[in-house]
Amino acid sequence: YSLTAFLGLQLIVIAGLAINIRQRKRAQQLVEQNLKRNESLVKILEYQAESIQELLDYALRESMSVTGSEIGCIYLYSEERGELTLNTWYHELMDECQVGDRQTVSSLEDTDIWGEAVRQRRPIIRNHFTPPHALKKGFPEHHAAIKKFMTLPIYDQDNIVAVIGLANKKTDYDEMDLWQVTVLMNSVWSTVERKRNEISLKTEKERLKTTLLSVGDGVIATDAHGRVELMNGVAQELTGWSQEDACGRSFAEVFTLVHESTRRPVEDPVEKVLRVGQTVAINDDAILVSRHGVERQIADSAAPIRDENGSIIGVIVVFRDVSEERAHIREIEFLSYHDQLTGLHNRRFLEQKIQEIDTELNLPISIIMADLDGLKMVNDTLGHIFGDRLLRKAARVIQRNTRACDVAARWGGDEFVLVLPRTTNRDAEKVVARIDRALKGEKIGAVLVSLSVGWSTKWRSDQDIWDVYKKAETEMYRTKLFQSRSIRGETLHALMAALFEKNQREEQHSKRVSELSQHLGRALGLSVREVKELGVTGLFHDIGKIAVDDRILDMPTPITHEEWQEIMRHPEVGYRLLSAVQDMAPIADYVLAHHERWDGLGYPRGIKGEAIPLAARIIAVADAYDAMTSERPYRESLTKTQALQELQKNASTQFDPRVVEAFLEIAYHWDKEASVGD
Repeated sequence: YSLTAFLGLQLIVIAGLAINIRQRKRAQQLVEQNLKRNESLVKILEYQAESIQELLDYALRESMSVTGSEIGCIYLYSEERGELTLNTWYHELMDECQVGDRQTVSSLEDTDIWGEAVRQRRPIIRNHFTPPHALKKGFPEHHAAIKKFMTLPIYDQDNIVAVIGLANKKTDYDEMDLWQVTVLMNSVWSTVERKRNEISLKTEKERLKTTLLSVGDGVIATDAHGRVELMNGVAQELTGWSQEDACGRSFAEVFTLVHESTRRPVEDPVEKVLRVGQTVAINDDAILVSRHGVERQIADSAAPIRDENGSIIGVIVVFRDVSEERAHIREIEFLSYHDQLTGLHNRRFLEQKIQEIDTELNLPISIIMADLDGLKMVNDTLGHIFGDRLLRKAARVIQRNTRACDVAARWGGDEFVLVLPRTTNRDAEKVVARIDRALKGEKIGAVLVSLSVGWSTKWRSDQDIWDVYKKAETEMYRTKLFQSRSIRGETLHALMAALFEKNQREEQHSKRVSELSQHLGRALGLSVREVKELGVTGLFHDIGKIAVDDRILDMPTPITHEEWQEIMRHPEVGYRLLSAVQDMAPIADYVLAHHERWDGLGYPRGIKGEAIPLAARIIAVADAYDAMTSERPYRESLTKTQALQELQKNASTQFDPRVVEAFLEIAYHWDKEASVGD
């Protein structure tokens, strides 16, 4: 009995030792497991992930590792939408799951066991999941087999933001698993939020940097000491400095500013921002001088960069090239107060300036009015471009003969006004004399440049300056009335000279028509005065051709319909020219009608028969005869006999038959005299 008892006691001792060994081993395993879990917790807190996705992937792997799970996934949850979004899963085992259509976003109501922790808002463990169970809602075909399961919600304050599911641990899931994973995932989520803020800040900084580098304006960023840290492409182009060369240099060295007029250095805007602590703008007169000496007008502003505490940690300078913009503005400003054609001030400016000058300090104040003679005649004949040349010439002469304190303006059309402060009437007269001398002999082509001038002076402060202006205007018109006859006559002869100068064939033609017309007039029994008028009319009958393009007059081929229309204008142009000259009105009427026809099919008015002035009918026959017997660039001349036959054939249609008959009689006597002479 004692042996049996002894052996039994030994067996109890041995069993107790075995149990003790197993307990110690189990305790050691638990310690090792807890150490491993704590190590995972430390690792997850220290893990430097580049993105939130990378951090969650790492957290899932660690959660599976500490629990010994074979399957795991993390869903993000939206309380507002009630949706679960698959974020990460254990990729090494996903080959085991052969579901063809995997949903990444699911409504909470449609989810299976993975959403149960959200629905119940608490952790759930099921260590016997193979048998039928209330939580099993069925899986898609080919889903990985689930044997043991643990899922728990992850909270951000009172809101569930995610859920982690783990499955198929070899041993049962327990409270320690829940505690470890809860601690780990809560730590992860706080890290996620921090990482999200870091990524957001980094993204914002990158977006800002990208924006600064891509904007159309130049951008330079400096540190708190005014040293360049960043330059975009535009800034590099405008300054001539590359980012590499400029980085670390003082802003003033890279961004050289000088005053437009004085050429002195302009205050460094970065230094000023760092000193005053607020946004500043540079002066409009600043010029940026690039590294290569290129100068540009710029507009810029410099603003402080502050940290979260409000301390200035740098300066951002934004600038752009405004050279063209400023030039355009100056042009607009110039045109708003200057006459675009002559460069003198315009009427708007002068009216404002008169108010400024009209003070007692500037007395006496003289006003000179000047009118360009013959401009309308020139515009009607030689065109407005030629007339503009006359205006510019007159303006230059006026400008050269005025003082810096005087104001000269084109008042409108062909009129100029000069306002002369501290100038007596006698001094104003001297100014007029200087202008008159300067214009002596001045010509544009064959046309003289001439001004009709009047002036008046304000002596007392109680005089109205505009009364003085009106008096000067009256004097100017009086002068124009007295000298207009001679000026217009000179202009008319100048235009004739210009026509003959550019086309010598026209000169010879006009002289022959003048001579033939006088012969015809005498043959028709006209008076000496009428014959003399015919001579002048013949000489001036084609003066309107001064307005016809030389190319058409010298055309070597038959002219087009459009070119013929331009030539047909010359009687009207000639009429306007001659009508402007005193005592030339009758001749103007003859010139206007010298291309009318006896049958009324002529131009420009289409009158016929006796309604056409006799002088015009005579000129028409003489003109046609000379044209037919003279060579033209596009045809040979007719013989005298052929020309006379043409006149006779067109009598009573194109020509007055009585005039043609008289011309044929003259031609007969010419031929007879020629035979006697022979």
